Amino acid sequence: VVYVLSVGVYGRSIAHQRLVEHALLTQLAVRTAFLWALAGAALLAAYNVRAALDGGRATYLEISAARHAFALGFVTLMIFGVAARALPAFLARRLWSPRLQLATIVLVNAGVALRVVPQAAGAEGALASAIVALSGALAYAALVGFAVNVVRTLRAPVLPPPTRSTPVPITFNAR
Repeated sequence: VVYVLSVGVYGRSIAHQRLVEHALLTQLAVRTAFLWALAGAALLAAYNVRAALDGGRATYLEISAARHAFALGFVTLMIFGVAARALPAFLARRLWSPRLQLATIVLVNAGVALRVVPQAAGAEGALASAIVALSGALAYAALVGFAVNVVRTLRAPVLPPPTRSTPVPITFNAR
């Protein structure tokens, strides 16, 4: 929580101009990624508090829920969100489909939720297994969407260099 607050992920943007669509999608991915990191940390803290109070240990499902909040929720969303912004910038191309990027972010978040929530609740049985299986299908669909977007971005034409204009002043507001 201290790290998230110090980085300012949920505060005002450091950009002085309005963000373009693909930058807003990166911001959405990063913010939801940090939500999953906080959820994973909260789950682990809750399990440790419970263990301290009654001596019980976290179950495999509970640990799996926290692990997936970090691995799938935080790491995957950070990779998909930042790569979709950085790769086109490095290659002087536009992201092929911002809509596909949004769909990718939505699919990952839905997949993580369907994986983490039942496991954190300790749900077992056929219904819980079906929900977890659906979460995997959504995560793989997100991976395919991300891969298609990256490949199509790599094949896009190179953008011309920006025209020379007046420089944007950089200001620093000390607080």
